[in-house]
Amino acid sequence: MASIYREIINQRRAMKEEDHPPDMIWNLMNQQYKDGRPTTDTEVAHMMIALLMAGQHTSMATSAWTVLHLGAKPEYMSLPKRTLPDQ
Repeated sequence: MASIYREIINQRRAMKEEDHPPDMIWNLMNQQYKDGRPTTDTEVAHMMIALLMAGQHTSMATSAWTVLHLGAKPEYMSLPKRTLPDQ
């Protein structure tokens, strides 16, 4: 995973300044620590992995709680069925 992000970072570094998309990778690539040291490509790659995993964990937890609550209230199960279009 880190090698995929490092390749993206290398491609971004090869681009002209005005061609960079304004996204999280670009923002992290251009940050500095309090002591003035810039973030390294490896650090940026690892931060992107952390963000990816955090998003995945949040989505999984939200889905699990939804299913748990629907299971506790079976009468609510008919509501999603009524809102879905017929297939």
